[in-house]
Amino acid sequence: YSTDSYCDVIYIRTAEVKLTYAETVARTQGVNANAIKQLNDVHQRAFAQGEKPALYTAADFRSTDDFIKAVLLERKRELAYEGHTRWDIIRTDNMVNDSKMAAVATNRRNMPVPDYEIRISYGAIRQNSGFNN
Repeated sequence: YSTDSYCDVIYIRTAEVKLTYAETVARTQGVNANAIKQLNDVHQRAFAQGEKPALYTAADFRSTDDFIKAVLLERKRELAYEGHTRWDIIRTDNMVNDSKMAAVATNRRNMPVPDYEIRISYGAIRQNSGFNN
């Protein structure tokens, strides 16, 4: 690893794709068997046979928002420490209403521009508001 280089490779895991798909289906078609299957696939993945939690069913969700909250909670668990939670909070205006997660201030919704990018642009790129020293 060299501090003179910059690597911005993004990895996408199957669990992220399934949860994003489940949320999309729920938002566009409502809570249906396909959306629930995607959520169940991820929710049960990490458990050993015989220790798996009960499968989600349509009866578990009173509304589309309830289903989306379950998807967001699963995203928070499954994608922990991968940098998704902050964006989920911004994107959904903290639908999960997790008291441990503060709302992101408007001037901090964009990430800071890496110093490397500012240096190699010779000042053409400026730091985002909210991150100036």
